[in-house]
Amino acid sequence: MARIWFLSGALLGGLGVAAGAFGAHGLKAHFEANGQAANWETGVRYCLFHAVALLVVAVATGLPATAACRGRLGAAGACFTAGTAIF
Repeated sequence: MARIWFLSGALLGGLGVAAGAFGAHGLKAHFEANGQAANWETGVRYCLFHAVALLVVAVATGLPATAACRGRLGAAGACFTAGTAIF
């Protein structure tokens, strides 16, 4: 299960960096004309925060001390992933 959360966190992190770069360079004029730069930045920031949270879930899932709560960690990882996809 930890591999899934590592993969999800890594993909979301890469997507966040790519979206931030695209917004800062490719869509800069469009966002400045419409005043939407702050909205894009907020979305990218949330994506990156969730990526880090998924990496923490992946590390915690692999620890032997958390064996009793792996189901809850899996649910947290699923909620982070679904929340990012919905947002």
